[in-house]
Amino acid sequence: MGPILTVKQVATMDCWYKALDALNPQRMGRARMTGEPSDDVAALYSLAALTYRAGRYDEALPQIERAVASGAASSDCHNLHGLVLLGLGQPAAAAFGAALAVEPGFADARNNLGAAHEALGQTENAEAAYRDALGLRPDYAEAACNLGRMLLRLGRPGESAAASRRALEIRPDLCDARINLAVAQQRQGQDAAAEATIRTALASADGDATLHRFLGVLRRRQGDLSGAEAALRRALALDPLLAQAHGGLAAVLLDQGELDAAETCFRRALELCPGDAHIHSNLLLCLNYRETDAEALLAAHSAWAERHAVKTPPLPPAKPNPAPRRLRLGYLSGDFRRHSVAYFLEPLLAHHDRTRFDIFCYATNEDPDEVTDRLRSQAGHWRWVSGLDDAQLANRIRDDEIDILIELSGHTAGNRLAALAYRPALVQVSWCGYPNTTGMTALDYRIVDAVTDPPGAQAWASETLVRLPGGFLCYRPPDDAPAQTPPPAQAKGYVTFGSFNNLRKVTPEVVALWAALLHRVPRARLLLKARSLADRNTAQRLHAMFAGHGIDAGRLTLRGPVAGFAAHLAAYADLDIALDPFPYNGTTTTCEALWMGVPVVTLAGNRHAGRVGASLLTRIAFDDCIAADEAEYLDIARRLAADIPTLAERRAGLRQRMTASSLCDAPAFTREMESAFEKMWCCAVSPGA
Repeated sequence: MGPILTVKQVATMDCWYKALDALNPQRMGRARMTGEPSDDVAALYSLAALTYRAGRYDEALPQIERAVASGAASSDCHNLHGLVLLGLGQPAAAAFGAALAVEPGFADARNNLGAAHEALGQTENAEAAYRDALGLRPDYAEAACNLGRMLLRLGRPGESAAASRRALEIRPDLCDARINLAVAQQRQGQDAAAEATIRTALASADGDATLHRFLGVLRRRQGDLSGAEAALRRALALDPLLAQAHGGLAAVLLDQGELDAAETCFRRALELCPGDAHIHSNLLLCLNYRETDAEALLAAHSAWAERHAVKTPPLPPAKPNPAPRRLRLGYLSGDFRRHSVAYFLEPLLAHHDRTRFDIFCYATNEDPDEVTDRLRSQAGHWRWVSGLDDAQLANRIRDDEIDILIELSGHTAGNRLAALAYRPALVQVSWCGYPNTTGMTALDYRIVDAVTDPPGAQAWASETLVRLPGGFLCYRPPDDAPAQTPPPAQAKGYVTFGSFNNLRKVTPEVVALWAALLHRVPRARLLLKARSLADRNTAQRLHAMFAGHGIDAGRLTLRGPVAGFAAHLAAYADLDIALDPFPYNGTTTTCEALWMGVPVVTLAGNRHAGRVGASLLTRIAFDDCIAADEAEYLDIARRLAADIPTLAERRAGLRQRMTASSLCDAPAFTREMESAFEKMWCCAVSPGA
């Protein structure tokens, strides 16, 4: 949703007559002979206005340029000139400036100047122009709406909500302002208020596909996947070509574990909007949950880079800084909050050697929390960059003279990979947040380990793989974790297997194997906990999948989310043995289960996403829980379930075992990372050394 542009309204019949006059060559010839330029300008303006309104910007441009070149152009002419340029994707600020030079109090031109600045990524100038337009005309609803949307881009949802409310007080029917207000409320955690805002808009505009799409987004955030699906399908019924609705529906289907349908929807969204890098990234993320071979995944990621990154002109090459200066490390992420990435980043930030490294963090997320505050306190320099476009972000990183940029999102939500195509740092690295290659040659290295990426894995990565000797992750145990408890099997008399991974990872193949395990251990139960299971239809679908393998519903316990992180961890007290999904293993869920004393059984796959479980268990010397194939997976789980006393011993000692392992040795891990960074830097500044 872009800015609302405004142009002077002209009487339709008068506009037509003047336009027809402009098309009459004899009339134009007489004008030149009799010195009647003003009439010619008015006629050309009217012709250009009609052509502009028809969306034929390439035809409107020479018409309005003739009017402007006459020397007698009005402020309206200059304003329309700017609008046509914006329509063609060309810089337009000078044209609106010319309109304001003729008529300084021209509020429409001031508003449109804001849009011109916005198109160039000049967000602060855009905000100032929208505020100036409101100053000139306090009842200017469109300018207030544009200001509200700009403040969202700048990460100021509270101010955005106020501006959007002002727009709605002036024009209650302004749909864009209603959506801006709902987004602002959502970003402040006011989901119920956001839904009420959208419903108010739908009461008078039920045929608006964009409103239904946004309602679907809200319902998904609230965990109402069935409601989200219904709203998104309604949006598509109204507008089958709405790419964002196809993408939103795909995300809902992915949450429900419907991988085939999700992939189809992502591909349709990409067909409709082939230049949308984020839709394309979402498709790549979806493919990681599938049994897709490594060669096909590399090809898919390379296709993303070819479409969205290869043609980006890089900034002038960064010059190495003098050796005496500390190396500047920049961490770029959309997950500086309570998120899996934060668990593994925080130990690194906390233990960096500040005598050798200067730390910068670039936050693209717009939902800070207490974890954000903690991370921010550990960074030497903090930059909020959600309001910057890709070129601006690249220039900001370059202006900070970052030596090594570490990208933490990959193709997950909030990523800014397109900015890295500008090569803002001399060395650029991928780590932690995404279990595959980015496909980009602009990323020099990807940090992994010898378990996740054994010999031969380099063939499936566009980056050079750097394998850390002690493992590629370091886990920060939560401060508010409850105490461990004995295995529930001791009191219940039967073993409870379980998984707290999201349903995207619980594929039909996983269900089939877990059902086979329940047949092998007849009295056992299976507990699955996931946010998506708060939705009744999703839970019923999962029950049906297990029923298809002969598993009675009474042997399954399906839970949605619980209130509070401590309560989430406490739920592990109901598990005896955790089951790792495949081909996309758990990471944080595995570490949480182990910290709470629950052993994890994993199946080592043939690519990074399916070998993270093996990497984590290797770090704590639990190799006997790593299976090479499905048959061994079943054997390991059944063996653990058959020996409750040994299970209890493992449980009692697991937290101490983790604490003593390299998985939780933050100082040692940080030294390995810093050594890797210094080697990367040496290779960059002295390639032949």
